[in-house]
Amino acid sequence: MKSLIMQFVTICFFRTNPQDLPTSRVLLGLTAFAALFTSIRSTVELPNALLIASFHLFLMGLFIHTALLFRRRTARWSQTTSAVFGITAVINLVTWPFIPWMEHTQDTPQGAIPALIGVFLTIWYIAILAHILRHALDIRGVTSIWVSVACVSVLIIATLAITSLATT
Repeated sequence: MKSLIMQFVTICFFRTNPQDLPTSRVLLGLTAFAALFTSIRSTVELPNALLIASFHLFLMGLFIHTALLFRRRTARWSQTTSAVFGITAVINLVTWPFIPWMEHTQDTPQGAIPALIGVFLTIWYIAILAHILRHALDIRGVTSIWVSVACVSVLIIATLAITSLATT
């Protein structure tokens, strides 16, 4: 288990590729659960947090499937989705210590520092996603960055929309 977790960490540092992960439905389920669990934030009530996180994971899986279908590489779905869910869990764990700081300094001048950290982590997530998609879709690096930016943008907009619906 430890070596598997280290594989996700090394993917986050661009040292290994998603195709180095085993193709396994069990791994897909474990990474989906890890991403779901680590996506729960303290600012949202638990039922709404689970709904939002589940919706986010569903959209990500759908996006990956659609992109792989477009490139005729659907056999890579399980491995690619496991990689994305795994790195999502890793990045979420990295952000956990900053959440209370962000909440506490949200409307103060000191809130700029955790906000910048959030921006950095988002850019890092997009870069890792581009790395995974470049290998999974067999596309150029620049193209994978644009695909990743589009994917994250759609996820952010959809998450904001469902958050507003869930909190009303």
